[in-house]
Amino acid sequence: MLGTPEERAAYRNAVNGSHARVPGAFDPELQRWVGACIYRGFEEAREYTYGPLTGAEREEFYRQGAIFGGMLQMPLALWPVDRDAFEVYWREGLAAAEIDANVGEYLHRVIRLEYLGRRIPAPVLRLRTWLVTGYLPAELRPKLGLIWTPAQQRRFVRFNKVVGAVVRRLPASRRAWPFTRSIAHIRARVAAGEHVFGS
Repeated sequence: MLGTPEERAAYRNAVNGSHARVPGAFDPELQRWVGACIYRGFEEAREYTYGPLTGAEREEFYRQGAIFGGMLQMPLALWPVDRDAFEVYWREGLAAAEIDANVGEYLHRVIRLEYLGRRIPAPVLRLRTWLVTGYLPAELRPKLGLIWTPAQQRRFVRFNKVVGAVVRRLPASRRAWPFTRSIAHIRARVAAGEHVFGS
């Protein structure tokens, strides 16, 4: 979102290098789904903080979100034409999504942060599992064997209201820091002729 065309090209090339080892990773339809998942996460984060998107603002936010698929291998013509069309695509995709045992175990290892290669304290893992489950679409929770109760949902809503209130009170520079820090890191690596994702 923040990069120049040259920086986006460098990022795309790095992603392509990683995807080259993954069967089907260059399938435009699969990349459309990946882009949709990324977009939906950003949209939810925005709405948790500032409230529902409506009208022209909703459509403009959605239009800018096309970059998430377009930065991968999705032709922009595949991006649903407007936010209502996206909602139909999103709901149909969730209903059709399947998670087999191998993928499910891989995702649970990600949830447990096993890729870090070190012991994670149990309270951190419990919090992480709760957050991941809360942010997952309801349709996917049972497919991963994750339990979510009405009481947990109420607590999750309260949690996001508190976080949103804190974020809204931060100076703009602090709110943008996770993103400006990431793009600064990429720019430094590109300028140094290094791989975008590091060693």
